[in-house]
Amino acid sequence: MGIRFLALTVCLIVIFGNYTTPVITGVLASTTSVITTAPRLLLRAPLDFRAKDVTDSRMTLKWKAPNSTDLPAIDGYRLYVVPSATPNITLPPSPTRYNLTNLDAAKNYRLTLVALYGEHGEGEAISLNQSTDSKAPGVPRSIKVVYMSPSTAVVLWAAPTRKYNKVDAYTMAYRETAVSDYWFESSVPGFSTYSQLKNLKYGVSYEVTVQAITYSTVYRGTAYKGPVSTPHQFYQGISGRLRSDIIIIIPDGTHHPCNQPSFEIHLPDLETLPGCYTWN
Repeated sequence: MGIRFLALTVCLIVIFGNYTTPVITGVLASTTSVITTAPRLLLRAPLDFRAKDVTDSRMTLKWKAPNSTDLPAIDGYRLYVVPSATPNITLPPSPTRYNLTNLDAAKNYRLTLVALYGEHGEGEAISLNQSTDSKAPGVPRSIKVVYMSPSTAVVLWAAPTRKYNKVDAYTMAYRETAVSDYWFESSVPGFSTYSQLKNLKYGVSYEVTVQAITYSTVYRGTAYKGPVSTPHQFYQGISGRLRSDIIIIIPDGTHHPCNQPSFEIHLPDLETLPGCYTWN
């Protein structure tokens, strides 16, 4: 009797063990099938994104479609422009170019382009920074001529009110009013608003003009010239503007005579102070 009970017990254990083994195996197999996922779809960015034919108010953007054959169909493109009143622009799938207009002169723009892959949404982005070009400045203002000696004078002026970028240079030109059609020209750096006239003839009438110049921010070597100021006539003699009209002030606030090597010039009727000058 004792031997029969032991055999039955062993048999039950074996049967139970065979029964439970497939159950455990099935649980493991089911768990593996749930965590297995398909590879992530890579929605590629457009290629060769660039700006061409840049002016002070517009540019042409060009690009190429992604060249992978395993991508979904492209429904179009979206262009993001910063800064802009219209921050994003939706474009058709072709042509792969766009004329961006109504831009501000001499301003840097951040341009970002993405392809639209239907139900998959936007793809990866490609970006570039592009500045618009400079624009010709306005006309210099408030031209004054200061008599310094029988053969020298100083021309002073104020910078143009309209500047689309900094003024890089000025061209100052002068001639005898009555007898000469030839203009003597000199170039002045954009940070200065004065020029010295030498070898003048005492008792002779002259006229002088000033023109502002801005260099292109896109095309090296290109200069944009603003309008020439209306000729300002002056008489090189004691009846002209005298040195007594000049107030000379140095940084400590004291006044110095006209032969001070470095000083500021203030004319009471000049709209903008010309700054500090050094005359030899």
